[in-house]
Amino acid sequence: AQAVHEAFMHGWMAYKRYAWGGDELKPVSKSRSNWLGGVGMQILDVLDTLWLLDEREEFDEATEFVSHLNFDKVKEAASTFELTIRAIGGLLSAHSLSGRKVFLDKALLLGERMLSAFATPSRLPAPLVFVGPSTPPMGVKEKIRKSMR
Repeated sequence: AQAVHEAFMHGWMAYKRYAWGGDELKPVSKSRSNWLGGVGMQILDVLDTLWLLDEREEFDEATEFVSHLNFDKVKEAASTFELTIRAIGGLLSAHSLSGRKVFLDKALLLGERMLSAFATPSRLPAPLVFVGPSTPPMGVKEKIRKSMR
């Protein structure tokens, strides 16, 4: 168990150092990727792990990030599937474990912004969804339309 904890913390500290706020750490280049819209996906994805490993200081720092998370800064469409399982799932599990309302509030906000992904004739979700401001940047709507073909 200690080896798993240490391995996780090694990866987490590298993420914090080189990619904080990004969706993923690119370990070779020591940079970040924002392929999911720049919502800090790595942070949302590991909230439950930080809690279960009793890393309360790290969890509190991640909670602070979540409290300031602003979906209006998102500029690209992102995977509906990934946002559902990693972002909403991470936020809801963090709420369930910690009882902190900020996680439930952000999950509800993100879920509301994702509703357009389900406004399809079949009601099956579109592969991509835009969760940013109500007027997406040029080209985003076309990218979503193409993903549905």
